[in-house]
Amino acid sequence: MQSKLLTLFRIGVTLAILLTVYESFFTPGDKRQQTTSGINQRQLNITNAGKSDFKIISEELGTLIDHGWALNSERIKINYEDSRCLFPAKLRYKAFNNYQLQLGDILVQLKIQFFYPFCKASILVYGDSLQNKYETVNSSTIRGHCPEIDFHKTELSSKYGDGDIGIDIDLDPKSEAIKFSLQARKLSLNVTVQISRQNYDEQFSVLPVDDVQTNFYASSKSAGLKVSGNYLYKGKNNTCGDKECFASYDIGRGIFCHQTQWYSASLTTVLPGTNEIFSLFFGDGIGTHFNKTLDKAMEDFLMINGKHYKLDITRLENNNLTSKHIFRTIGGIDRIYPKRGCDVKFEPLQGSPIHQGFDFGFYAFKQDILVGNFTGTCHFEQNGPLRVIKFRNVRGVVEHVTARW
Repeated sequence: MQSKLLTLFRIGVTLAILLTVYESFFTPGDKRQQTTSGINQRQLNITNAGKSDFKIISEELGTLIDHGWALNSERIKINYEDSRCLFPAKLRYKAFNNYQLQLGDILVQLKIQFFYPFCKASILVYGDSLQNKYETVNSSTIRGHCPEIDFHKTELSSKYGDGDIGIDIDLDPKSEAIKFSLQARKLSLNVTVQISRQNYDEQFSVLPVDDVQTNFYASSKSAGLKVSGNYLYKGKNNTCGDKECFASYDIGRGIFCHQTQWYSASLTTVLPGTNEIFSLFFGDGIGTHFNKTLDKAMEDFLMINGKHYKLDITRLENNNLTSKHIFRTIGGIDRIYPKRGCDVKFEPLQGSPIHQGFDFGFYAFKQDILVGNFTGTCHFEQNGPLRVIKFRNVRGVVEHVTARW
C-alpha cells in the first residue's frame, strides 16, 4: 500500500513539473511579435529564371536563394525537400489553400489545411440575420486525407469528393478564369461559379521565418476578383449579377518555426459613386523571428479594380478577440511608401470568434475567426495624384492563429 502511494506521489510530482515547464515554455511564445520597423519591403529578383521554374531553395546549401515580394510570378517552384531544417522537411512542411467568396448576403470560406500527419478542409458559411449581423451557420470538415493540391506551387486548383462534400477548383491558363464548384449537403450549399483573374494582379511573397533561412513561408494572394454564375443556399437559387459577388484567395506553403503566431485581416467592397472594387489585406506575425537584417518584406497591400498597391507594415493596436481592432500603417521615416497608408477600425459582430483547430500541448493549431465591420480611410497615389478612399461598415474577416508545430 505504501509503495503504491509513493508511486502515485512520484507521478503527481512529475506531472506538476511537466505542467510548470509547459507553462513557462509555451505561454510566453504564444504572444505574437510585431515586425521590426524599418524593413525595406525587399522585392524578389527572379529575372534569371528564364523559361524554367525558379526554385526558392538552394539545392547545395538548403537555404533560401531569395526572398521578398513580386507580382504575377507563377513560375516559382517551392522545392521544400531541399531545405536543411532541423527535422526532415517533409515532416515539417505545411500547406494551406484558403478561398473566400462574398456571394450577395452570405460569406463562404473554404479552408484546406495540411500539417503532417493531419489534413483538414472546412466550409464555413456566414449568413445575414434579421439583426444585420453575421452568424456561423454550420461547418463541414474532411479529416484523414486531403483534397488534391500542389505542394510545390502556390496553385489554386483542388479536387475532392466524399458524398457530402464536393470540391472542384480548376484554373484555365488561357482565359485565366477559375472554375469554382463547391457542394456541402449538410449546409444546403451548392456553388457553381467562375472567377475572373483577367487584368488582376496577384502578390507572391517569400518570407524567411528564422535567421538561418532554412524555414520559410511562401504565399500567393489576390482579392476583389469578379464572380459570375449561380449558387444555391437553403433552398434559394441566386445569380451573381443580380447580387454583388467577389472572391479572394490566400495560398500558403512553408516550413515554420515551432512557435508561430500571426493575424490576417481582409475586406472587399464596391465604392459608391465610382463602382470600383476595393480590397485590403493586412497581416503580421509570420517572419518576425527573422531579425538578421531589415532586408525583408511583409504582405500588406490594397487593390482597386485589380491593380495592386504594396503597403508598409500595419500595426494592430488591439489584440483582444472580442473588442475593437485598430489597424494603422506605420508612419515616420521608416516608411518605404510614404504616399500610401490606411487607418482602419474593425468591430467584431455578435457570434464572433469562431474557434477552430486543436491543442495537444507541444503540437497545436488554434485559429480564431472574427466576422465584422471595417470603417476607415486609405490613401495612395493613383496615376500621380494622391487619392483618399473612405469606407464605412464594410463586412470582412480577421483571423488570429497560434501554432506550435
